[in-house]
Amino acid sequence: MMKRISLPTRMSESVLILALAVGLAPSMEAKGEGERLFKQNCSACHGMGGEGAANGIFPPLADSPWVKGDPERAIQVLLHGLEGPIDVDGKIFNLAMPPQGAMLRDTDIAAVLSYVRQSFGNAESAVSVEQVAKARKWSEKRGEPWTAKSLLEHYPLAKTVSPIKNLLMEVYHGEWQKMPDFDSIEWVAFEEEHDGIISLKNIKKKDGFAVVWKGLLEVPADGEYTFELDSDDGSRVLIDGKIVADLAKPGPLGRWQKGKVTLSKGSHSIQLEYFEISGNQGIHLRWSGPGIKGKQWLSNKPQTRRGKTSPVIDLTPKLAEAVIYNNFIAGTSPRALGVGYPEGQNIAFSTQHCSVELIWRGNFISGGRHWTGRGQGAEAPMSATVTSLSQTSPFQLSAKPLNNWSKSDAEKVQFKGYVLDADRKPTFRYTAGEIAIVESITTSVVGLERRLVITSPKAQNLAYLVDSGEAKMEGNKVLLENDLSIEVPGDYLKCAEGTFTNLALKKGVNTFTFIYSWN
Repeated sequence: MMKRISLPTRMSESVLILALAVGLAPSMEAKGEGERLFKQNCSACHGMGGEGAANGIFPPLADSPWVKGDPERAIQVLLHGLEGPIDVDGKIFNLAMPPQGAMLRDTDIAAVLSYVRQSFGNAESAVSVEQVAKARKWSEKRGEPWTAKSLLEHYPLAKTVSPIKNLLMEVYHGEWQKMPDFDSIEWVAFEEEHDGIISLKNIKKKDGFAVVWKGLLEVPADGEYTFELDSDDGSRVLIDGKIVADLAKPGPLGRWQKGKVTLSKGSHSIQLEYFEISGNQGIHLRWSGPGIKGKQWLSNKPQTRRGKTSPVIDLTPKLAEAVIYNNFIAGTSPRALGVGYPEGQNIAFSTQHCSVELIWRGNFISGGRHWTGRGQGAEAPMSATVTSLSQTSPFQLSAKPLNNWSKSDAEKVQFKGYVLDADRKPTFRYTAGEIAIVESITTSVVGLERRLVITSPKAQNLAYLVDSGEAKMEGNKVLLENDLSIEVPGDYLKCAEGTFTNLALKKGVNTFTFIYSWN
């Protein structure tokens, strides 16, 4: 509950009144007073950063539509309180905020609301003492708290008008490791999205589904437009039938892809394709260009984390030694080891599948989530360009070279542990069927090399799944997203599961090197 706080001096009060009464942005002194009032009276429920305290039990003020727009809405909440359910960016809160009008002066309300409206991602005008006094007089006979419904009857939230018209959504059920051919399968549900917003909120299935959104994008002016796409798992966006941004293979959120296209003013077809394998899900799309202020969301905005956020504990190697992160990593199997190398290369090695499943460069990962508090959930790499490789055991043995690779025939793998060298770089040991493998990795500033020493009891062929997505081949290289390419010692072959290579094993010890390079 908020309590009345008196300003320390008459001089500070007069400065605050002058700044707020004329509707100007508050002075440094006025802003400081608003911040002080917020911290002492509001942060216990709404969080020091406006994120919503108690791990998201209380509603956030950060980038909130309830804070933006007409300031009288927020003034009335402070004056008379609010009870019952309230929807904030798609999350329902059902709490009671007691009225503060009898305890807070008009100057206090103006100061604290000015601070909130210009902090935490909000960029609204300051609130004047005159506005508060007028609002107090208008509702002086009100004897009960507001509800969200009654408040919105007087002060509706600003509606976001989507530039996508006639948006349709087709839903498909199935299991795919890459983007399905939607022309060859039938949808199980079909809906009109009247608000023109791309969203997964109406999808009841959690795993094993795909969605296609189709509509008309109203382009405001001639010029070049940038589309930014992120998803968990795969997605791609097409404008006028041409792929502009592509994340068509599995992976976690945080892999933002940008694509640019020149468009004329008027209507253009837009199609967004998405598939979800299992676990987390999400699809985010925004665009920018002529006639658009900043970046405009075409999908629901990503949900910010509610409540206390984990501190950032950057584990990027600072010395010549590698750093091992043995915990849950987003985008790979539950049993995985993250390795950050001092040259700026990073991997997530799945001890469940005995394969490198994620690779990225730059900063490694934060230990804040798992090293503080209860440490729940999976931590994503500290990079916006994470490349996801195979998400299964990649090995298949045969007496003769294979012209295909099948997930159902993949060898059962067993992780045997790892050892560290003097620079704490790991060497992994595991088996795949009847072969034993020792894998070591060397890194440089331009990429890394995986050296597989394979001991086989007989001469046979090994099919190895290099990538489970829609990779392109150029000469002896597989070209992946984020300007990453792979060179392997055998021939590349395409299959329904992705791209694989055939390796001829002789009886005894065999050595193969996989080279990953950033172009």
